[in-house]
Amino acid sequence: MLVHIGASLQHPHGQIVGFPLLPNSLRQRFLTARDYYVLHDECAFCKLIEEESRDQCRVIDSNDQFVAFLPFASSTPFQIWILPRKHDLHFLDTDETTLHFAAMTLANCAKMLHEKVGNPDFNLILRTRPTNLKSLEDGLPFLDYFHWYIEIYPRLSPGGMAGFEFGSGMMSSSTTPEENAKLLLGTD
Repeated sequence: MLVHIGASLQHPHGQIVGFPLLPNSLRQRFLTARDYYVLHDECAFCKLIEEESRDQCRVIDSNDQFVAFLPFASSTPFQIWILPRKHDLHFLDTDETTLHFAAMTLANCAKMLHEKVGNPDFNLILRTRPTNLKSLEDGLPFLDYFHWYIEIYPRLSPGGMAGFEFGSGMMSSSTTPEENAKLLLGTD
């Protein structure tokens, strides 16, 4: 049986993971977004959408409701973020029309990876507000500073994360997101 990188099963599958606590890596993500909001009085995700939409050098797909881009400090080659343009806190509160646009954007990104990068296996992660928390300890509501989004991590190299990444908590990428966006768009 041939098992691809990052795949424990031979067929497409998903996993839903819930924790009774907020893991440190996710807690740090929320704290960073909260700190940005406190400092700048705006949502970091909304600002990111504005800047990526203006610059366009890493945007690979967009429509009225979503923008998909390769983040500036990508953890892996061809990492993709898909964000709703509307400041939306929780995926579970998303209406059917928005979900349709999310599915179209996700399909377009998967098609690009299939056609331009050799159809790699990938991990898809949905980032949304924890269902059992309304805020962190300080009481500042997530609503003010968090934004649900989707991350795609193509599995391109044998072993994926290795000693350096696990040991340091830092990721490495052998290519720039700008180069990868050009390849996906066919403009290189």
